[in-house]
Amino acid sequence: MLRASQSRLHFSSYLVAVGLAVVFLAVSTTDAAPTAPVAVPPVLAPGTETNVTTAPAQAPAQAPTEAPAGTPTNPFGDTGFITVQGNKFVDSKCKEFFFVGGNSWLTLEAASNQLHPDNTAYLGGRDLIQYLFATAQASNITVIRTLAGSADDSDEFVLQTAPGVYNEVAFQGLDKIINDASEAGIKLILPFTDNWHFQDGLFQYVEWGHSMATGDFFTDPAIIQLYKNHVTAIVNRTNTLNGRQYKDEPAIFAWDLINELRDGCNTSAPNATCDPKFTGSVQAWIEEVSAFVKAADPNHLVTVGEEGFYGPGSLDLGSNPSPGAGTWCSLTGQNFTQNMAPATIDFAGVHIWPDLWTVQDPVSFTTAWLTAHIANAQSLGKPFIVEEFGKSISARDPTTISTVRDPVFTAVYNMLNSNLKADGIFKGAAFWEFSYIAGPPDSNQVLVNESTWSSIIEPAADGALQTMLLNSAVSNCVPGPLKSTTGSTATAGRR
Repeated sequence: MLRASQSRLHFSSYLVAVGLAVVFLAVSTTDAAPTAPVAVPPVLAPGTETNVTTAPAQAPAQAPTEAPAGTPTNPFGDTGFITVQGNKFVDSKCKEFFFVGGNSWLTLEAASNQLHPDNTAYLGGRDLIQYLFATAQASNITVIRTLAGSADDSDEFVLQTAPGVYNEVAFQGLDKIINDASEAGIKLILPFTDNWHFQDGLFQYVEWGHSMATGDFFTDPAIIQLYKNHVTAIVNRTNTLNGRQYKDEPAIFAWDLINELRDGCNTSAPNATCDPKFTGSVQAWIEEVSAFVKAADPNHLVTVGEEGFYGPGSLDLGSNPSPGAGTWCSLTGQNFTQNMAPATIDFAGVHIWPDLWTVQDPVSFTTAWLTAHIANAQSLGKPFIVEEFGKSISARDPTTISTVRDPVFTAVYNMLNSNLKADGIFKGAAFWEFSYIAGPPDSNQVLVNESTWSSIIEPAADGALQTMLLNSAVSNCVPGPLKSTTGSTATAGRR
């Protein structure tokens, strides 16, 4: 989804947040002092390494150095790494894993104590992460999807400031997100980069590659290498709070190659200028970089992170938001079934945005979109999830919420519930957006005092968790071994 106006958040008189703020006031939330980026030598592709000396990181004086008081403890049990066995997700004990989850953006900024746009009172930076995981726990939400980078539209705070140069304050913020998720028993889906933002996103890589064409992100060897270098830096990062390298962290459910990749199209709206030749470029990129990620980090699942559009030649073009060949969504570079087919893509995933895609009947479209993609995933023999979905509302009154947004959420979670009962391949759905800070919320954020949360999300999450806990071990399951041999404490504190 194209994010807009999310970097300026203000506090309103939201009862739940105020109550939690009282609890969190005991936690220190002083601003992290500005710090110069830390230079990291370029990480090279396997087989091309040279002897280099890493410059010591200059840790900021006020960056987090230990898990803060108040981090919720794990009530969900030790699930370890999640792997795929056949068309099922399984945990380290061979119990099937499925979930109701949420998407939360700006978490890096919050965990780095950077969310201070004005003088309005609100929960201070790092307290927001505690609130996020505590609220998720209370509602049995077991997966959070968030960028492994900056989502601030103002581009004032980024993780990678230049090729191979990282902001240590930001990296320690990501350490905190991952560590706190581990302590809380929450799994994370983390996109390596994003199509919609410049800093920490696709356009930044293109600029670093001295190009003006966004399509070069998928074809230019030098730009692809910059992306691979970043992947290597991320998966080999040692968490300053728990000593585990990210590739050895069981709290990470999966990596997205990129959030909502687009190639050849300039906008997310109809009538974009698109070029069908880019479909082949995207597929080649998916195959190359997913293989690279799996080699760099064999412990974690990998998927693409795309919306799931059907491209030229697909038999399912009629299921696109704008059906048929030659429409904007058929020429984004995506081609769902082909994109999800490589062995290095562990599971299939889609997004659902009926408003952005100008769909006339959101509920009917959502049901048809899910039905088509579930059938595709079934043919591939892979588990299927909805990584993000949402429905915009024009007002926050109970009637608007119950008649406009709730039917779409009901359609998604009813289909998930039916699949789980029938042992189908639809295994999880994460809504947009899990509002972990009080308003004024944008039109897609879901608040815990709304019917969408109490009447749809919580019952779905309760049902999924209870079914998961009661299930017996998956037959013929082989527990996924820990494959990394890096010397980090990968088996300690598994969540």
